[in-house]
Amino acid sequence: LGEVTEVLTLDPFHFMVQCLFDEFDADEDGYLSKQEFEALDGATEEEPTKLTPSLWAAIRRVAGATSDKGLEVGDLAALYGEAGQQAFGTNIASDFEGVFPEKA
Repeated sequence: LGEVTEVLTLDPFHFMVQCLFDEFDADEDGYLSKQEFEALDGATEEEPTKLTPSLWAAIRRVAGATSDKGLEVGDLAALYGEAGQQAFGTNIASDFEGVFPEKA
């Protein structure tokens, strides 16, 4: 018998988060830097918000980010979760559709 390869299937929420993360992690380092997150915000909001240091710190805190490099994919998922929805009005379906209308 040949090798067994593990196949991971993402639920729709995590699929959308991963797609957005991959699209905006421009340097492919596994983190969304402040600048990369600003690009995501700019692509998903009619009036993008200028990320002040205090707002970026608040986003990182709500997301549970622990790295100075930025947000990991799990942090982005947390930001689109209940805490992020309450704090910032995040909406994964709307953002995904705005960036990937052909996939929505």
